[in-house]
Amino acid sequence: MSEQIRLNKFLGANYGVSRREADDLIAAGKVLVNGKTAVLGARIFDNDEVLVEGKNILKKKLRYFALNKPVNYVCSRKRQGDTPTIYELLPADMQELKSVGRLD
Repeated sequence: MSEQIRLNKFLGANYGVSRREADDLIAAGKVLVNGKTAVLGARIFDNDEVLVEGKNILKKKLRYFALNKPVNYVCSRKRQGDTPTIYELLPADMQELKSVGRLD
């Protein structure tokens, strides 16, 4: 049997939103699982069909990269004042990547 995952976690990883934004989409009735309107706290299996506003959301294949972060860069998606972010170093096709920690 396949392992279950929380729907908001699945959407966060595969739709590019935060878990809180995923909860908002679910609460607004914009998410369908196997043709039925999803509810907050729902769990899904790998083979379930998930639609957000009619768009089929497929499970992304994970990619991992190591980046030696330059001094004075932050791991935030948004600039904090004049401080650049690591996302400014990445090409356009890597902008959806999430930073997961550091090795220090």
